[in-house]
Amino acid sequence: KLAADYAHPERPVEVDPTAFGRNYFDRASAPEQEDEDDAEEREAVLAEIAALKKLAADYAHPERPV
Repeated sequence: KLAADYAHPERPVEVDPTAFGRNYFDRASAPEQEDEDDAEEREAVLAEIAALKKLAADYAHPERPV
C-alpha cells in the first residue's frame, strides 16, 4: 500500500476517523492558567531577549551612536 501511495500521489488520501479523536483530559473551554514561577521566569527570559536584541543591533550597526 505504501508503494502504491508513493507511485500514485494523485489518488485521494484515506484517513482513519479515529485519528481525530477528542482529548477529554484537556478542557478547551477553560482558560490556560500560569503559575507565578512560570510568569516570573517568562518575564526574565523576555528581558534577556530584549537585551540580546539590542546587543545584536549594536553589533550589526557600529555606526550608530552609543
